[in-house]
Amino acid sequence: MNIFVFLSLISSIISFALGNFVFYKNRKNLQHIIFSLFCFSISYWGFIEFMYRQAESFEIAHFWLEMNFIWPFTIALIIHFVLIYTEKINIHTGKLVYFLLYTPALFFTIIELATDQMTIGVVKRYWGYSYLSNEKSLLFWLSNIWALIILLSILFLLISYRKKMMSTRKRKQLNYITIGSFIPILMSIPEIIPIFKLGIPEMSISSLTWFSIFVCYAIWKYELFVIDSAIIAENIIFTMNEALVISVDNQIVKVNPAFTKLFGYKESEVIRKKTDIFAKNEEESKIISDKLFNKEGLKNCEAKCKIKSGELIDVELSGSVLRDKYNEVAGVVMIIKDIRERKKYEKENTELQRHLMQSEKMVAVGQLAGGVAHEINNPMGVILGFAQSVGKNIKEGDSLYMPLKSIEREAIRCKKLVSNLLTFSRIEKTGIEIVEINSA
Repeated sequence: MNIFVFLSLISSIISFALGNFVFYKNRKNLQHIIFSLFCFSISYWGFIEFMYRQAESFEIAHFWLEMNFIWPFTIALIIHFVLIYTEKINIHTGKLVYFLLYTPALFFTIIELATDQMTIGVVKRYWGYSYLSNEKSLLFWLSNIWALIILLSILFLLISYRKKMMSTRKRKQLNYITIGSFIPILMSIPEIIPIFKLGIPEMSISSLTWFSIFVCYAIWKYELFVIDSAIIAENIIFTMNEALVISVDNQIVKVNPAFTKLFGYKESEVIRKKTDIFAKNEEESKIISDKLFNKEGLKNCEAKCKIKSGELIDVELSGSVLRDKYNEVAGVVMIIKDIRERKKYEKENTELQRHLMQSEKMVAVGQLAGGVAHEINNPMGVILGFAQSVGKNIKEGDSLYMPLKSIEREAIRCKKLVSNLLTFSRIEKTGIEIVEINSA
């Protein structure tokens, strides 16, 4: 038995162990589950390859080769894992994405099982039994092109994600995963494009196992799946009523539906934009930033924020700085609460209190006016009475006549003012009406 047969078996055992390692770190995390399924599919694929490579006869080798039909799902699972890791999809992704991911895999699996359009048999090589590809079949080339596109897409996604990533820890993770992704791409080319086949053993299983090893090392070394309660956190973010913004290096990397509803932006319009996109002005943005990074943090700070339409709205800001285990700033999380309704009620309440205070002042003034009027009315009646009485005994040409008339006129005017004060001091509504005295 040659070494290439053992390579398949060793790859199968390692992949199975890695799948269990990742799965039991967090059995509820979607990223863990998908990566574990990927490892288990490699393990199955490697075991089948081991069995037909070391088969004692053509018939036994052909039987085991017939069992090798799930490889398209291995390809689909690896791209699914990378899409989750690079934050292209999450637990709230619609069914269409899963349909696009797994329908081609299901199609090629059925073709592999039911026809000879992709594999037509086995052949004896120096490394054991191997499969014969149907290079004249269009479906064979379509499946290989699909697999090549998937592998190249993985590399593109990882490199693009690395350019956007600001976290040092995340960059170190990406270095290992990206290096690991190069291995299956380079080692699978002779199988995917047979014109490059140079009479060497198929190394897809071993190369995918190496990719799994690099990913698991990133898990162990740099805590790839650092948040064990990722599902819970994702659901909290998705369902919370307050707008939430997560930023790294002053760039927005995550918002929730409440944010898009409040500010009027689509998520794609704000991702990687500066956080001051919704600040009232640069000065206020700096004040908020200073409060955020001081020891006390940002707590219930009222501010004006600018929404997509340009309107300024009243909000309440709370936020804190996120740090990793190395005490480096990993990002900033900020919660934005819409307080427009509260401000409206506060304004109405202030106006109501103002009117109430004004009413109380008027009541006090009325009471004061009533008391003053009574105190003035009595002596003013005496003055008016004497002025009128004396005036009757003085002729019009007398020098005292005009002064007495002035006293009488001003006394009458004062009586009217007193009467008005008494009317003002009454709470009940007053009015003048004709009364028939005789009817009483």
